[in-house]
This record gives sequence, C-alpha cells and structure tokens, in this order.
Amino acid sequence: MESYQREISKLKQLSMAVMESKEQNASKNKKEQERYVALMDKLQDERKKQQEHVDKIMHRLANEKDYWFLSRSAKSAKNETITQFLQLCLFPRCTFTALDAIYCAKFVHTIHNLKTANFSTLLCYDRIFCDITYSVTSCTENEATRYGRFLCAMLETVMRWHSDEATFNKECANYPGFVTKFRVSNQYSEAIDHVNYENYRHVCHKWHYKITKAMVFCLDSKDYMQIRNSLIILMRILPHFPVLTKLSQILEKKVEKVREEEKNQRQDLFVLASSYIGQLKAKAGQMMLESDFHQVPEKTFKAAASTTTTP
Repeated sequence: MESYQREISKLKQLSMAVMESKEQNASKNKKEQERYVALMDKLQDERKKQQEHVDKIMHRLANEKDYWFLSRSAKSAKNETITQFLQLCLFPRCTFTALDAIYCAKFVHTIHNLKTANFSTLLCYDRIFCDITYSVTSCTENEATRYGRFLCAMLETVMRWHSDEATFNKECANYPGFVTKFRVSNQYSEAIDHVNYENYRHVCHKWHYKITKAMVFCLDSKDYMQIRNSLIILMRILPHFPVLTKLSQILEKKVEKVREEEKNQRQDLFVLASSYIGQLKAKAGQMMLESDFHQVPEKTFKAAASTTTTP
C-alpha cells in the first residue's frame, strides 16, 4: 500500500503548487485543484478496497497454512518438503514471466511471515542459493532474465535481514522458519533451536560465496549459453550482489577475461561483459570487507570462503 501513499503525496504536492501558483487564472487553478482532489479521493477509495482484499486473502492463508506442508516426521519436514516445494512449485514458475519471478520470491517471504508449520525458510534459501549452476545452464535468454529477477528479490530480503539486527530479531529470531532442530512435538520455544543474528550472517556469507562459485564456473566454461546467462543474471542481481570486496574482485577479473576473449569473437557477450564491468565498478564504493559482513576470527579469514555452514 506504500505505492498508493506515494501517489497521494505527489498529488497533494501538485495541489499545493497549483494553489500557490500565480501564473494561471483563478478559474483554471480551481479546475486543476478539483481534478487533483478527485484523483486523491479515487486513490483513497481504491486503496481501501485493495486493503480489504489483502486482509481477506491473508486471513484465508493464515487459516490454511498448517495444512500446506503435512509431514509424518521431522526429517521429512526439513528436507523432503523443501525439495518438493522447490521442484513442483517454485522453480517451474519463477522463470515463467517477470511478474511470476517476483511473485515466487514474495510468496516464500509470505510463507515465512505466516509462521507456516513444517517449512524451513533457512533451508529453502539455502537450497536456492547453494547451487544455481544447473538453473543458469538450463535457462533460455528470457528465462535467465526472469530467474535473475527472482534471485534479486530473494537477495533483497536476505540482505535486509542481514543489514540490521533489530529487523532480524523482529522478523526471524523466533520464527519456525529459522529453527535448526526440528522436534516431533513441534516445540520451538528454546532459544538454542533458533539461528541467531551472527550465525545468520555467517550463512549469508556462505550463500554469497556459493553464488560467486557458480558464476565463476559458468564464466570459465567457454560455453556460450552458460556465459551469456551468467552475465544476464549477474546484471539482474547487481543491486544486492556482490557486496563483498573480495568476491567483487573475483567476478570482475573473470568477466574482464570473458570480455577480452570475446572482443573479436562473439560481440553480444563482449557487450554484456563490458556493460556489467562498468556497472560493477560504479558500485565499488559500496563494497564491504568480510570483517564488516560477519564476525570471523582473523585466523579463519582465509578458510571462511571454503567453509560451508549448514543451517
């Protein structure tokens, strides 16, 4: 509903500008004023109807959520349920259209917010980010664009939780989606069963490393489709990846290599690589050191990139 508020605020500003304007005659100013007021009233009414619709849908989802992921065992809840959800629901739809890509990412977030039983948000994100090589390889050019949109929307949520401990504690700390030890009795009250903020930041580092590893593999493959799709996806997720200086340098080096190799060969890849490098360099000032991304003992900095933290 924020978009409605933004538009209403714009109309209020325009209305005030008309009132203060001395360039037009009074009659014309009055008509403009009435038009803006009518538009604001229309938007207010539309926002109210949309909010009622959203409330109705959310009420229905809240009533049905406990029946979505029925499971006979804790192990199945943590593994098989996520596998089936990804294979049967998420992956087939996230590359269908641009809107479907965003919808899939938002729906995962909604499932988490509803505190849905037997759904591990952490494991879902982990499965999505830990090996994207196959998805990158199997996409058409248009599907790669949509898949990039999907990953970007997923990373937006991940990095919002990563950036602020208060936000993480409010939206994740006591949610069943961040439980690491599943009990048959479904008792999630013990704090030790939940991923805390710093552990979550460690997991985020692993995800960023895994995405980088997959992109490097595709860029080094010499295969046209893998290189093209990886560049398309990298451009789509640029608002939220990379954010680490070290990983940014690795990607820049690999893409620069592709750029040089394709300079007099495949011009479309040369153009894509050149465009990405330009945009990546423009973000150089926003990159952060690994020590700012998560707390890692100095002796383990070098080992951190190769260590996988299983949620």
